Amino acid sequence: MHKTLWKTLEINGKESVEIPGIDPVITRILHQKGITDIEEIHEFLSDKPKKTYDPFLMKDLAEACELIEEVLANQGHIIIYGDYDVDGITSTTLLMDFFQGFYNNISYHIPNRQEEGYGLNLETLKELVNTRRPMLVISVDCGITALEEVDYLKGQGVKVIITDHHTPGEKLPSALVINPKRKDCDYPFKDLSGCGVAFKLTQGLQRRLLLDKKNLNKNLDLVALATVADVVPLRDENRTLLKYGLKQINDRRRLGLKILLEEIRLGDKKITPGHIGFMIGPHFNAGGRVAEARTGVELLMTGDRNQAGEIARHLARCNEERQEIQQVGLDRCLKEIEGKYLEDDFLIIDLPGLHEGVIGIIAGRIKEIYYRPVLVLTNSEDPKVYKGSGRSIEGFDLYHEMSLFKDLFQKFGGHPAACGLSLEKNNIPVFRRELNKRAKKLKEENRELFLKKIKIYAKVPEEKLHKGFIETIHRMEPYGMGNEKPLFLLENLRVPDKGKQRLGKEKTHLKLKGRVPGGKQDLEAIGFNMVEQYFDELQSPDALDVVFFPEMNVWNGRESVQLLIQDLRSHKEE
Repeated sequence: MHKTLWKTLEINGKESVEIPGIDPVITRILHQKGITDIEEIHEFLSDKPKKTYDPFLMKDLAEACELIEEVLANQGHIIIYGDYDVDGITSTTLLMDFFQGFYNNISYHIPNRQEEGYGLNLETLKELVNTRRPMLVISVDCGITALEEVDYLKGQGVKVIITDHHTPGEKLPSALVINPKRKDCDYPFKDLSGCGVAFKLTQGLQRRLLLDKKNLNKNLDLVALATVADVVPLRDENRTLLKYGLKQINDRRRLGLKILLEEIRLGDKKITPGHIGFMIGPHFNAGGRVAEARTGVELLMTGDRNQAGEIARHLARCNEERQEIQQVGLDRCLKEIEGKYLEDDFLIIDLPGLHEGVIGIIAGRIKEIYYRPVLVLTNSEDPKVYKGSGRSIEGFDLYHEMSLFKDLFQKFGGHPAACGLSLEKNNIPVFRRELNKRAKKLKEENRELFLKKIKIYAKVPEEKLHKGFIETIHRMEPYGMGNEKPLFLLENLRVPDKGKQRLGKEKTHLKLKGRVPGGKQDLEAIGFNMVEQYFDELQSPDALDVVFFPEMNVWNGRESVQLLIQDLRSHKEE
């Protein structure tokens, strides 16, 4: 039954100390997360966090503000050049919304994923220069590798500001480049989303132009959407931006977002990062995957209820279509793996005819199924060139490993957990061979690298599992990348035969009900989509160790403790 590595976390450095007003369990967990300073702990738990940094600490940001002032004074046309995912859509909306509060000579462009691809596209820029005559192009969530494209714009007399958060290459574009990941940038926090970087630019402009802060802060809902959807760490400044942004979202101030929430049956829900990551974000992304991403910008900017309703319904249809396309592609890839690559340590699947808009999602699903780094490739408009999207496991730096073979690529970009690229089809076999060599070497150096790991923060006695404890744990929200939910271990849960059930329409969910020896309450545990993995292996009666996250379940007006199962194994008596 036990298929994962359970790791009980220790506290790094000094033992946690008691802090008045804070449950010792929280203090211990935060110490395990590396948050040990008392002021940092209070900041982390605060409903009104203050951690943010001077935007002018960002390299080139002051010069970018000066350049924008010059363009505004000359009434020059500004083009915002975005990207087709949530981060790019929200970044574009943020700058458009900000500038339109005081300046109208501005437009935007969101590329078509299939026709133009990711980042600044040279042919598109030529058309934009000829038709819109810009004085300035500002990229958002892209552009850090656009050397040739920036040179073209400069040759046409167009000024360029790059705002991005992706890892820079060895050479930067010949422009003003605002990116905290620049080696020569002293900005204290490196992990902003693309929209977060764009927001820092508007912070600088607000100060320089002496604008009302309301024009700035009303867009924190956009930063929150990007911060979660782009899976950047929910720590430090991101945590501040996200907490205030979530308040904006839950106030339902942006009409288009409010209408979308109603369309996807979240109209009466308190929105959490989970809703953004698994429901809201995919609907915006679906527009760019199967249709046009610019509809996401239109939805976020509109003040017309009828238009908002029409776009929200369109995005819902796009998402349904995306799910169908994704499942067909995933089934093809799984069949390919089972037939050819099951023994590979780095799974590289190249299949013609996959929908380019979903290969990243498919790569992520395959990573979860096999727990190996994955790259999914499919043909582009040029049948000799394949485009790919990769996803990685914890501890395997995908960007670094792929960079070792950058001479094989036509385009490449990303970060340790994900990447995108294009390369000639005839380079795929050597690429697969060499990356598998690298993966095998790393696996030999660290036998645990390719084992899925579950981090356990503490063993919890049965008497701790009550409403007060669960409310205490909620103080550490919002959870997500870089601030994962703390998981706990309950040992020796005795489950009788009648205490195990299959639930759900398809009977795929596992429900357990039992007690620990000497316990005073029956405990219910739910494992979503865990029937196939565990049900037939459970003995009757069974003694189980359960890794879980606790929540309060409300049913017919009755509250009860519910354990959300992450993993199970048979209890071994000491």
